[in-house]
Amino acid sequence: MTKFLTLIIWVSFAVSNYVYWEPAIPSPGGTIEIFYDSEEGVLSDNLSSVFIHLGYNGWQDVQDYEMFPQPQIEDGNWFKFIYNIPEDAETVDFVFRDSNGSWDNNGGVGIDWHISLSSFWSPLQPGPNDVIDIVVANSDIEEIAWMVEVGDDNFIIPSSIYWPEGSYVEGNFVVSSLEDASDGTKVLSLGPFDNGQQIIKSIKFISRRGNGEWDQLSNGQLPFYDVYLNFDSQEGDSMFFFYLQVKEVW
Repeated sequence: MTKFLTLIIWVSFAVSNYVYWEPAIPSPGGTIEIFYDSEEGVLSDNLSSVFIHLGYNGWQDVQDYEMFPQPQIEDGNWFKFIYNIPEDAETVDFVFRDSNGSWDNNGGVGIDWHISLSSFWSPLQPGPNDVIDIVVANSDIEEIAWMVEVGDDNFIIPSSIYWPEGSYVEGNFVVSSLEDASDGTKVLSLGPFDNGQQIIKSIKFISRRGNGEWDQLSNGQLPFYDVYLNFDSQEGDSMFFFYLQVKEVW
């Protein structure tokens, strides 16, 4: 006799987002506050100074700036830098370093952090029960190629249970088509990521144009964007549940 049982897995662990920025959707000509936590990042835990290596539009006008310690932020060793975004900026590009020459470049040379000023996702720090909308303002972009992190820097193809309709595998990515929105933008909805078969820490994605070419920065670099799932529980928040069916044979 075969019977299927549904197990509900309550997740109480926390996944820290050690890089974030405000506002979530920055604008050319505006300012942006970029935050970094050295305790959760690659750099040493107890640093007294951190530098941000920062430019825009594919690493133009790159400079190193010393970040400001943020001792008022609990649970971590946080630093902040306020950047005046140039009027002609399409992306803000950055990595972090310490005074000893150690770098945190988001998992590898050429990956780095990039904030797009023509696309964003909502919510900025989603939980596993949220639907994530990736919104693109560039009308040339037709598809999003994405993969998921299931362990520390362990990126793999997402389980097919999470694929939007019509998605397909290409290399290490799942490729999904954007849909036209009423405001002239394009949207891809992903999630919720609440199935216990594959618990996801983050999503890494890149955009592709309708002519089949990847969306590139002005220096030819491919900009990957990272969506970090937030498992931090706050007072009054709902619990996170993952559903997993188990086949039992008698």
